Amino acid sequence: PALELIVDRSPPRLSVVPRGGGVFEVRAEDEHSNLRRLEVLADGETRFSLRPTDGVCDSRRETFRVVLPGRPGQPAGRG
Repeated sequence: PALELIVDRSPPRLSVVPRGGGVFEVRAEDEHSNLRRLEVLADGETRFSLRPTDGVCDSRRETFRVVLPGRPGQPAGRG
């Protein structure tokens, strides 16, 4: 039997859902591969990484929570 090899160079699909009060839910999904991380880049450098809401980035679909900086009682950029 032949072995099928899939080379996945396509980026994951991202959707952003506003939740109010400067909070956003980011949903990431990849058709072929498990996601390993979500990084926020600026000027080509990683500014910070986000942790998925379930705590482990280990599947093809992950959800992340983002809180915009400047919201009282919330860490900048993380949820």
